[in-house]
Amino acid sequence: MSRSALVTAAILILSGFVQGQEIAGGQERTHEVIRGETLWALAERYLGNPFRWPLIFEANQPEIHNPHLIFPGQIFVIPGLPAEPATVGEVAVRVPDPGQVPEAPGVQTRVPLIGTEPCPGPSNRTIFYGGTEGDRGCPLPSPSPSERTAFYRGPESPGTAQPADQTAGDLGLKTVTGEAPDVFPSVPLGLVYAAEWLEDLEGEPESVGVLSNVVPEQTDLPSWDRARWFEKLQVVPLEGAHLQVGDLLQSFEVLRRQEGLGQVMRPTGILTVTAVEGATVEAWVSAQFHRVLLGSKVRRVPDYTPRPGARAEPVESPVTGVILGFPKDRPIRGHGATVFLDVGADLGIVVGDEFGAFHDATGDPSETELARLRVVLVDGERATARIIALTDPTLGPGTHVRLVGKMR
Repeated sequence: MSRSALVTAAILILSGFVQGQEIAGGQERTHEVIRGETLWALAERYLGNPFRWPLIFEANQPEIHNPHLIFPGQIFVIPGLPAEPATVGEVAVRVPDPGQVPEAPGVQTRVPLIGTEPCPGPSNRTIFYGGTEGDRGCPLPSPSPSERTAFYRGPESPGTAQPADQTAGDLGLKTVTGEAPDVFPSVPLGLVYAAEWLEDLEGEPESVGVLSNVVPEQTDLPSWDRARWFEKLQVVPLEGAHLQVGDLLQSFEVLRRQEGLGQVMRPTGILTVTAVEGATVEAWVSAQFHRVLLGSKVRRVPDYTPRPGARAEPVESPVTGVILGFPKDRPIRGHGATVFLDVGADLGIVVGDEFGAFHDATGDPSETELARLRVVLVDGERATARIIALTDPTLGPGTHVRLVGKMR
């Protein structure tokens, strides 16, 4: 086979490969729905966040009458996002050297797979990996602990911690020897977006706009003071706020105010900006946690990207704090309840870190852990966490906490 024929074959393969990729950028592309797909999944695949599904919904009306119902065979336009590079990603096309390609009649020359290496390394292994030999006969060494995912099932335990003398970051953390607890995935995006947070009693919470009313074209909807799921609303941006199509906004309300604690802010929903024309901004309600009321303020969603397979590694840490309080004033706490901590990003805390709750702050390893708390939202000086394990339901303000798990 000639070199020109190989180049032609590679180009044909590349063109087919590109058509099936998630192309980022402002240009539109199409997708044919297959069984089991949802707008949620398509938005996560093509637009980088499942809460942007209203962009696909609006771009394909009246093809989609109900965002709950899409059907195999439908062909949707996938809109692009502004200010994104129009690239296909890192695609390497390798054409064999003519001197290395045997030319024999009746023998079909195999063009190497595009974008793959002959011998996949540990980072390319999937959940189906089960031995020391790759599918191309390449020796694959056992992945180091830092490269293992939640699916790793090698000779060593997936939760085996690092040696005790290895430090983690600049917090003076020391990993704990022995077996780690269960391997947890990263905190889901929805938990972060739905988490309550604290604001100071004085001052106004940061926001970028206000929900004004339902868009006029939706005349068949009753007039009331609240919005429903997948209704389109008008947002009045505040001075200095620059919104664009694809932005995700979080509507919120003041749940309660308490001296010594602050203002407890509760998110009520997520809205996706679908149109911006001058000072007119339109957004779809893409998720609801509570009543989304007209007149509510909105802010940009917290900056967080889930890391599948990431988990908190056990550590011995000097980072300690206390429980400040709870969104609701109840005497008994249960699994999944939310707590506010007086530690935050200033101390290097990130979403996914885990704290243990104890009667005192001595750090005695023999002390019984009252609860295990996982951080789901963090700002400079405070964090919001959820109870993921509990032995004493009478946690209260002032209960001591200590960092016991650090996201790797």
